[in-house]
Amino acid sequence: MTEQAVSVPLDRDGKTLAPSELLELLRGAEGKDVEIDAAETLLLTSRHLQVLIAAERRSQETDQTFSITNRSAQLDSCLALLGWQPNS
Repeated sequence: MTEQAVSVPLDRDGKTLAPSELLELLRGAEGKDVEIDAAETLLLTSRHLQVLIAAERRSQETDQTFSITNRSAQLDSCLALLGWQPNS
């Protein structure tokens, strides 16, 4: 993660962030590299997926780095069932 990068946790206090909370955090990171920390995340909804895909596309448009780190095999399966494989 670079100095200009922002780490965004998908979970807080044992609960997955609401899609609106995730979107707010990502909007605050506009123009910076983003690292999504999925260490405690097992499942995501399709709304979460929409937010993450939009963030990844926006990062590509602005030449920023977007990654989802600490993904479990269960989360990768969930993302695959929803039809998306993050770039990193």
